[in-house]
Amino acid sequence: MNYEVSSGASQYLMDHTGYLSGMHYRRPTEEQIFKAYRAVSVELMISNELRIGLQLKQKEDEITKRESQKDDRIKELESRAERTEKLLMQLMKKLT
Repeated sequence: MNYEVSSGASQYLMDHTGYLSGMHYRRPTEEQIFKAYRAVSVELMISNELRIGLQLKQKEDEITKRESQKDDRIKELESRAERTEKLLMQLMKKLT
């Protein structure tokens, strides 16, 4: 059982309409159903090839995201080092 998926959404995904037919049950929204489906879609795949392909894409996306964060951090640190160097030069001029 996948704990990321609410029981109502899982019942709806399995087309257990009788389970949700009464007024006593909270019906999941379309967004909640889609989120639940995405959480278990890898587990529903029959082909290992598709599963591995999806995992590879997710890892590539994560690498791209982290590289972008790294590049932003490098730019920030370079800018900070440049400002520090300018301040040191100004301080040196005042001292001489």
